Amino acid sequence: IITIGSTGSGKTTLDRHMLYQIQDRGDIAILNDPDGELTQEFYNEGRGDIILCPVDQRQPFWSPWFELRDELKPVDAAALAASIIRGRPTNDTQEYFQRNARALVRGMFEAIPVKDRDNLQVFADFLKQARDKLREQLESTKAPAAIIDPGAHDSGGGTGIIGVTDAAIEGFGYMPTRSQTARQWCARDWTRNPKGWIFFTSDPTTKAAVQALQGIWFDCLARGLRARPPFTGPHVWWFAEECADMGYQPELKEIATRGRKRRITLVINVQALSQLREIYGHDGAITLISSPSTKVILRVDETEMAEWASAQLGSREVQRLQMAQLAGVSTYREGINLQPQRVIERIVLADEIKRLPRLSGYICIAGNDRTRITITERHMVAREPALIPRVYETDMARTATSTSEAPRKRAAL
Repeated sequence: IITIGSTGSGKTTLDRHMLYQIQDRGDIAILNDPDGELTQEFYNEGRGDIILCPVDQRQPFWSPWFELRDELKPVDAAALAASIIRGRPTNDTQEYFQRNARALVRGMFEAIPVKDRDNLQVFADFLKQARDKLREQLESTKAPAAIIDPGAHDSGGGTGIIGVTDAAIEGFGYMPTRSQTARQWCARDWTRNPKGWIFFTSDPTTKAAVQALQGIWFDCLARGLRARPPFTGPHVWWFAEECADMGYQPELKEIATRGRKRRITLVINVQALSQLREIYGHDGAITLISSPSTKVILRVDETEMAEWASAQLGSREVQRLQMAQLAGVSTYREGINLQPQRVIERIVLADEIKRLPRLSGYICIAGNDRTRITITERHMVAREPALIPRVYETDMARTATSTSEAPRKRAAL
């Protein structure tokens, strides 16, 4: 399902109606909720819901090692490294650094001791080591240790392999340790037996910090759900609220085109075609907006998107009588000549779509006629906080704690 509409046209209201029905049916939902509105209304810890936002106190403990299966560890490690080092390289230089940064991540999965894996800050600490020591540890793994040159220097303020990797794993430092949380979660186990809803939430002040981590979980969930046997397991509804706001998500196209047989329904909200084209390219954007078999069209202000929506609503063949008046000196009698003329025209013009009132639009279901719809107003009911900020212990606080403990230790001695 794709809903197309400008800000304030009614996309979130329509999502809210669908979510209440999904809740009544007992289905599963995964929600990308950048503004926290849906989290406030639908989050239910008693149902087993999970909030995936590292700066929220309700975030469970997660570790990348949870996603690695013993029998397929190299394959899973490669896929997870691709999720951590994200993005589409646009030139050979970017492709080189991306490929080798992923190799470095795979090496860290093997090199970091098991006893240190309860705190994801260990990734950043690993990269802070001297390069000769870093290379020495990588030599015991399957990753190519030669990618680390002890005599090299990062150029351009951190565009080297270590710099790219360090920037990608920055979000790991926001994650709680195992001792700071009451429960743990991993996408691999959840996709085998989905229980409870999942909320990808944030707020404007934390979005930049959590988006990369949420992208990793997004990929892990998508791969796990697509690995299910066809037409088995509970129905999962995946809501991509403000799709362009999520950034580049390579698994999104896979869900849109192949999710149906795995009982995954993708619900996308889009404001402008130009937003998707900037992120996914021309062909990728067309794939995303054309794959859903159900399209809801609300008020659209952008001309290009309005033209596309008008084309989706279809055209019709119309026969009109063209009138010609005969007058003046002629061998024929003066009068009027009526000639039938067939023309093809849009059912709904782009300008009509631009002038649609709020909560009004059209629905297009594959194989069926298009029809006009009106969405009933439904205001948000806030039951839970959108975000419960996690309190982080700063380096200064840790220093003060250790300093205050020193006199007590000396006194004890």
